[in-house]
Amino acid sequence: MSFLDFGCGQGRIANGIKYLKLPFHSYTGVDTHELSINWCKKWISIYGPAYKFLHLPTYNERYNKQAEKLQKLPFEDNSFDMIFLNSVFSHMVTEDIQFYLDEFSRLMKKGGLLYITGFVEEDVPEMVENPTDYISENHGALFRVRYEKSFFLKQFTDRGFTIKAFNHQGITRTKQSVVMAIKA
Repeated sequence: MSFLDFGCGQGRIANGIKYLKLPFHSYTGVDTHELSINWCKKWISIYGPAYKFLHLPTYNERYNKQAEKLQKLPFEDNSFDMIFLNSVFSHMVTEDIQFYLDEFSRLMKKGGLLYITGFVEEDVPEMVENPTDYISENHGALFRVRYEKSFFLKQFTDRGFTIKAFNHQGITRTKQSVVMAIKA
């Protein structure tokens, strides 16, 4: 299995794969935070050549204001069996999500699994950045971007994904919902 961890931070998924001895062919961690990528290269790359980390200096109002724009991901088409995003779309506006879902559709092998968490609710506006009185106090740009469920899921299906599971507030600690989708 080839695995893309988009927004890998300091490699908690890579550490989990190593700890659980999960079978995989390659793990690639990508993040816009250069210090996290450097830490992963120093401490997690020692697990072996199957673990790779890439700093992608792409624009995000919260995490990387210095970059100019979103960037296409530097991987070949149909490269990954699984793409994992934990608390990434929770800090992105609609246009950014659409851009990356297009990229994931390009990068994912047919039948591949896409796992994403985000703030998703029913009967709310399509997208609101830092909604008032939602979960907890907000702290800065893109702290919490909330989406309306049918609008959010349509972003996936419009890009060739089939929704396999939706778990409302499935991540107990953050109250983020979990979406699992398969590339058709």
